[in-house]
Amino acid sequence: MENLAAFTERNISNHSTFNAWIYDSNLNYKTLDIAEKLNSPRLSQLIDSNLHLIIENIIENKFFIIFSELSIVTEIIFNNNQVIEIK
Repeated sequence: MENLAAFTERNISNHSTFNAWIYDSNLNYKTLDIAEKLNSPRLSQLIDSNLHLIIENIIENKFFIIFSELSIVTEIIFNNNQVIEIK
């Protein structure tokens, strides 16, 4: 688990290397398009909207869940398309 502000500072500034999906409270999701991913204020606004975001760091091949309302980020580790660890 990591503080959201620290994660954002370290990772989101390089958002061109990320895929991202947002989930609402009904677990409906939407893939962010490239314009949204490259627009840091828009991504910050989504984080501030208490939506759940799934972020994939393409270069490091890591996935993260952002829980905006708790201001935390957790890393998800997959193996054969199954979650094996949540950090």
